[in-house]
Amino acid sequence: MTLNDTRSSNQPFVRYEPALDGLRAISVIAVIIYHAGFTWLGGGFLGVEVFFVVSGFLITSLLIGEHRSQGSINLREFWIRRARRLLPALVAMLAVIGLWVIFFGHQHVAAFRHDALPGIFYFSNWWQIFASDIPYFGLANPPLLRHLWSLAVEEQWYLIWPVVAISLIKRTSSAHLRRRMAYSLTAVALLIWFVTALASFGADEDRVNFLYLSTVTRFGGLLIGAAAAFWVASHPRGFPIPQWPGRLVLPAFALLLLSFIPFHVDSLLVYRGGLALVAVFSALIVLEVTLNPRSQLRGLLSMTWLVAIGKRSYGLYLWHWPMFVAFGVRQDRVRVWPALLVSILLSECCLRFVEQPMRSGWLGRQWRILYRPKLRRPLRIFCVLSVIIFLPTTALVVGLLRTPAPIAGQGGAVVDFDESVLTATTVLDNSSTVPSEQIPDGGSSESTTSSVPFVMPPLPRKLLVVGDSQGHSLVINHPEDLDKYFTLVKKTSSGCGLFEDGRVITQQPKFGWSFVDCGPPVQRWENAARVNQPDVTLLVTGAWDVFDIELDSVTYVFATPEFDSKWIANLQTGIDAIVAQGSAMALLEVPCMRPIDAATPVLPERAMDDRVAHLNDLLRQVAATNVATTTFIEGPDGWCEDEKIATDLSLRYDGLHVYRQGANYIFETISPALLRVPSLR
Repeated sequence: MTLNDTRSSNQPFVRYEPALDGLRAISVIAVIIYHAGFTWLGGGFLGVEVFFVVSGFLITSLLIGEHRSQGSINLREFWIRRARRLLPALVAMLAVIGLWVIFFGHQHVAAFRHDALPGIFYFSNWWQIFASDIPYFGLANPPLLRHLWSLAVEEQWYLIWPVVAISLIKRTSSAHLRRRMAYSLTAVALLIWFVTALASFGADEDRVNFLYLSTVTRFGGLLIGAAAAFWVASHPRGFPIPQWPGRLVLPAFALLLLSFIPFHVDSLLVYRGGLALVAVFSALIVLEVTLNPRSQLRGLLSMTWLVAIGKRSYGLYLWHWPMFVAFGVRQDRVRVWPALLVSILLSECCLRFVEQPMRSGWLGRQWRILYRPKLRRPLRIFCVLSVIIFLPTTALVVGLLRTPAPIAGQGGAVVDFDESVLTATTVLDNSSTVPSEQIPDGGSSESTTSSVPFVMPPLPRKLLVVGDSQGHSLVINHPEDLDKYFTLVKKTSSGCGLFEDGRVITQQPKFGWSFVDCGPPVQRWENAARVNQPDVTLLVTGAWDVFDIELDSVTYVFATPEFDSKWIANLQTGIDAIVAQGSAMALLEVPCMRPIDAATPVLPERAMDDRVAHLNDLLRQVAATNVATTTFIEGPDGWCEDEKIATDLSLRYDGLHVYRQGANYIFETISPALLRVPSLR
């Protein structure tokens, strides 16, 4: 059938448009640059919104075309085609990355185990909103599968939209009705963006996370793409775009490219019109290249190299982020080129040997051929090869998902959490030594010990953990028995110390790290404390606090009075914000660090025990000035005093971040002190 009743049957409505692949190419390039950590393209993440618009357009066009040609829509076949298009590459990526994690990326096992199933079943976005407890815009080394949220949104669209579209398409038999449907869908998209903008007022970190990741707030781009499909379906190919919107196309394309520069993912401007503008610009471009064969923009986007990238955009998107994390691109930009090269090679192999055979039905045809009676022997060979190649791969991935948090590395120490230390806390007394000069006349000249009964607080105590990625690894690997005593809430910010801006200065060559995306600690902590209402807030910091800092063109040298006063001021502001929400504050002693290269470059300052000791002196000083609200919590001595413990990779996989055994070691030491922190409520 044709686009409308006046067109000839040899002009199908659904036809391949190379310019759309070119638009995809620009989008995936923007996303890759953004994920590489180049701050000059801070809005590169908006390329995902362009993907949504194109997907909404293409899927709706396919549904309209099928209904016009066949008189109905076969949902079962539609979903099978989608699965054949998307699942093989996703499964291949998960299998390869899973194998790499098992053998080489031990530090990623816990995160991969938690994220793989949501990824393959396409609910990663909701998992990241409600279960992962890590904001999308967290820094440093986010999980390997963090990027799968957008695929989840699209797949949920593929499940929901066709069911709705069937009834809409049936009711739009004429060009007039299809244009009215385009207007209606545009209005719904505008309503979604309006509600999103309203929700952004007064938004904290959790709400921003929801606004960015949720299917509800991101359906706007997909709907505007669907509206474009209904509009195109109401006009024959070659139908000119009305003059006034036609003049907007080239400026819209320029503004689309420019929009990738100024925005940041947690900027509220994104949700107060940013997503809407990008989607509208993208839709105008789609209409131009689809309806106007003589369009200059169509010719530009149809360039061979852009189309080639666009055809591989799905694979590039799948592979580039895990490779960036594995290579540590965010920590060392020099590594972006080998990581990108490996991503390109893997995506190309996946395209040629996985995606294309599945799309063409090659595997199914081969199975039918092998099943012929005269070819039983080849069938047996095929089955043997499947057992040798595919089943072990699957078993490894499944085994990875079922395995507890990793205990791997050198040394082989086994540290089990001893719950008796907490049980003992319930019956022990606090003992305080009274110096002899404070004893009343007539008393003993020697020091004496007075016993003050310890009253166990209601259990479990809600413990909010803030700080850097060390705090993150501590919480996700906490002992299971700890849940009887503490309800842990993690609001850490990986890659962020106590400076809200500035740049790290280190002896490591070619290393650059900026705190520009971190924001003020007081804001993060205050929001977390207000929402969660913890009994105690534990600060775990130090990994990003041992460096000289360049801030506002001024270098603050570590341990100088200028550095100390600024660092203490930031910490004090954060403590005041926490206490104002009714939570006591606990400052965890910074452990001696023994960094090794595990995707994160070895930064020599972290291995300098004198710098760590100075930070702890500052923490003690701040605790002493806030004695009524703040407690300094001493960590295990072994990190510094026992080199075998400090360098045992089964405790800390990179000398900084803990495995389960390292978390056991820390919590066994600090839990009694945390229980004794006086409540402010």
